[in-house]
Amino acid sequence: MEATVLTRPEAQPLVAEATGMFQEAGEAARVVARQVAANARVAAAIGERLRASPPRAVVTCARGSSDHAATFAKY
Repeated sequence: MEATVLTRPEAQPLVAEATGMFQEAGEAARVVARQVAANARVAAAIGERLRASPPRAVVTCARGSSDHAATFAKY
């Protein structure tokens, strides 16, 4: 089996702003705001329970990009 190189001579240069990933990243703040609003009551109840009975420890387990989110959560 031979390796082949895929080329697209007719393709335009890639513009970051035109990618789906760029557009999704730009939507993140609105999505998070919507989630916070939709879950405000539940989050407040969880906060009350945690303040009333703080956990002795919190353990995270993650891999890949989730690992970065878990590391950020400790702050």
